[in-house]
Amino acid sequence: MPHRKAPRSTDQRAQLRQRGGAWLRQQRKQRGLSQREVSEHLGIDSHTFISAIESGGPALPEERWEEYAKILGTDWPAFCIKMMMYFKPNIYTACFGKHLKRT
Repeated sequence: MPHRKAPRSTDQRAQLRQRGGAWLRQQRKQRGLSQREVSEHLGIDSHTFISAIESGGPALPEERWEEYAKILGTDWPAFCIKMMMYFKPNIYTACFGKHLKRT
Protein backbone atom coordinates (compact mmCIF):
# COMPACT_ATOMS: atom_id res chain seq x y z
CA MET A 1 0.00 0.00 0.00
CA PRO A 2 1.58 3.33 -1.00
CA HIS A 3 2.02 5.92 1.68
CA ARG A 4 2.56 9.64 1.63
CA LYS A 5 6.08 10.91 1.78
CA ALA A 6 7.37 12.76 4.81
CA PRO A 7 9.16 16.08 4.31
CA ARG A 8 12.49 15.50 2.62
CA SER A 9 14.06 18.90 2.19
CA THR A 10 16.58 20.13 4.70
CA ASP A 11 14.45 23.23 5.31
CA GLN A 12 11.34 21.17 6.02
CA ARG A 13 13.19 18.92 8.44
CA ALA A 14 14.77 21.93 10.18
CA GLN A 15 11.33 23.49 10.57
CA LEU A 16 9.97 20.29 12.08
CA ARG A 17 12.89 20.10 14.52
CA GLN A 18 12.31 23.72 15.54
CA ARG A 19 8.62 23.05 16.11
CA GLY A 20 9.48 19.90 18.04
CA GLY A 21 11.97 21.80 20.17
CA ALA A 22 9.38 24.49 20.85
CA TRP A 23 6.89 21.78 21.87
CA LEU A 24 9.43 20.25 24.27
CA ARG A 25 10.19 23.70 25.72
CA GLN A 26 6.49 24.34 26.24
CA GLN A 27 6.05 20.98 27.99
CA ARG A 28 9.04 21.64 30.24
CA LYS A 29 7.88 25.13 31.17
CA GLN A 30 4.34 23.92 31.90
CA ARG A 31 5.88 21.59 34.50
CA GLY A 32 7.89 24.46 35.97
CA LEU A 33 11.22 22.82 35.16
CA SER A 34 14.41 24.55 34.11
CA GLN A 35 16.70 23.18 31.42
CA ARG A 36 19.24 22.49 34.15
CA GLU A 37 16.70 20.44 36.14
CA VAL A 38 15.80 18.37 33.08
CA SER A 39 19.47 17.75 32.27
CA GLU A 40 20.12 16.69 35.89
CA HIS A 41 17.16 14.25 35.80
CA LEU A 42 18.57 12.81 32.57
CA GLY A 43 22.08 12.59 34.04
CA ILE A 44 23.49 15.00 31.47
CA ASP A 45 26.34 17.21 32.67
CA SER A 46 25.33 20.31 30.74
CA HIS A 47 21.95 21.97 30.28
CA THR A 48 23.16 23.32 26.92
CA PHE A 49 22.20 19.98 25.33
CA ILE A 50 18.57 20.57 26.38
CA SER A 51 18.85 24.13 25.08
CA ALA A 52 20.14 22.85 21.73
CA ILE A 53 17.29 20.33 21.42
CA GLU A 54 14.71 23.00 22.26
CA SER A 55 16.25 25.30 19.65
CA GLY A 56 15.82 22.76 16.85
CA GLY A 57 19.32 21.35 16.98
CA PRO A 58 20.07 17.70 17.68
CA ALA A 59 17.25 15.30 18.40
CA LEU A 60 16.90 13.67 21.77
CA PRO A 61 18.15 10.09 21.34
CA GLU A 62 15.25 7.61 21.24
CA GLU A 63 16.67 5.64 24.14
CA ARG A 64 16.01 8.71 26.33
CA TRP A 65 12.40 9.33 25.20
CA GLU A 66 10.73 7.27 27.93
CA GLU A 67 12.80 8.90 30.66
CA TYR A 68 12.12 12.37 29.23
CA ALA A 69 8.38 11.64 29.09
CA LYS A 70 8.46 10.64 32.77
CA ILE A 71 10.31 13.83 33.71
CA LEU A 72 7.65 15.87 31.92
CA GLY A 73 4.82 13.80 33.40
CA THR A 74 3.64 13.04 29.88
CA ASP A 75 1.88 9.94 28.60
CA TRP A 76 4.62 7.72 27.11
CA PRO A 77 2.80 6.61 23.91
CA ALA A 78 1.56 10.15 23.20
CA PHE A 79 5.08 11.49 23.76
CA CYS A 80 6.49 8.94 21.28
CA ILE A 81 3.96 9.95 18.64
CA LYS A 82 4.88 13.64 19.04
CA MET A 83 8.59 12.88 18.94
CA MET A 84 8.20 10.79 15.79
CA MET A 85 6.12 13.52 14.19
CA TYR A 86 8.80 16.15 14.76
CA PHE A 87 12.06 14.22 14.79
CA LYS A 88 11.36 10.99 12.85
CA PRO A 89 8.87 12.10 10.17
CA ASN A 90 9.49 9.12 7.87
CA ILE A 91 8.65 6.69 10.66
CA TYR A 92 5.62 8.76 11.69
CA THR A 93 4.31 8.75 8.12
CA ALA A 94 4.97 5.02 7.72
CA CYS A 95 3.10 4.24 10.94
CA PHE A 96 0.17 6.60 10.55
CA GLY A 97 0.00 7.01 6.77
CA LYS A 98 -0.83 10.68 6.84
CA HIS A 99 0.86 14.01 6.48
CA LEU A 100 2.31 15.68 9.51
CA LYS A 101 -0.11 17.83 11.45
CA ARG A 102 0.68 21.42 12.23
CA THR A 103 0.71 21.70 16.01
